[in-house]
Amino acid sequence: MKLVFSSIDILETWASRLLHFVLLPMIDVLLLALIYAQYASDFSYQVAVSSVLVSACMVAMSSLSGLLVDNRFRGVDRYVISLGGSSYYWFSQIFVSAVVSLALSLINLALLGLFGAGIDLLLQAVMYLPFLLLSGLVLGFAAFVIAWRMENPYFMSNLLSGSALVLSGALIPIDQYPPILKELAQLLPLSGWLAAFYGDKSHCLHDAIVLLAWFLISYGIYLYQKKRIGQKEAGSIL
Repeated sequence: MKLVFSSIDILETWASRLLHFVLLPMIDVLLLALIYAQYASDFSYQVAVSSVLVSACMVAMSSLSGLLVDNRFRGVDRYVISLGGSSYYWFSQIFVSAVVSLALSLINLALLGLFGAGIDLLLQAVMYLPFLLLSGLVLGFAAFVIAWRMENPYFMSNLLSGSALVLSGALIPIDQYPPILKELAQLLPLSGWLAAFYGDKSHCLHDAIVLLAWFLISYGIYLYQKKRIGQKEAGSIL
């Protein structure tokens, strides 16, 4: 487990931890809140907190995807396949990714609390945090397995992380989006959880179904990719 933690780039030094766990997230939060302030002529702690929730999802996604891609480069994935799979391998990757994302989220929520965010708002964020973490882990798994054999294994991870904030509805409610963006937002298990955080719980079931669909489709792709890699390894031995 310690080896897996050491594989996370942002944990290498105290300087990188401070940068990625505190400075960069708070800059992103403040920028988003200030953009909203220009739009609504008011600083919104709710928008700032919601951006932390989206960041939690994206950090979980990028951490898990990054760990799995790193293992691909080192041949660990092929070794695990040759063993027939390893529950500890998957548990360690998921656990470390979740812990990193959870720590980052709680630190930034605490900082927002120090800057004046209400305790009720922060507790509400903590209540929805597990759903965003789970969404991030599933998306991270999906991002990896879809791009597993691509020349650029970071393709899906970059695509999802680049579009998540826009499609999450953290800044503007999804109902106010143009039709095409509204449809795209329905494909990610994010906007429903964020809408619930803002008070509209009617879309939670939709996000749960979308999340399950992402997992089932990704798991199917994983089994297919795993079979192909196993056959390739067997062929190379012969």
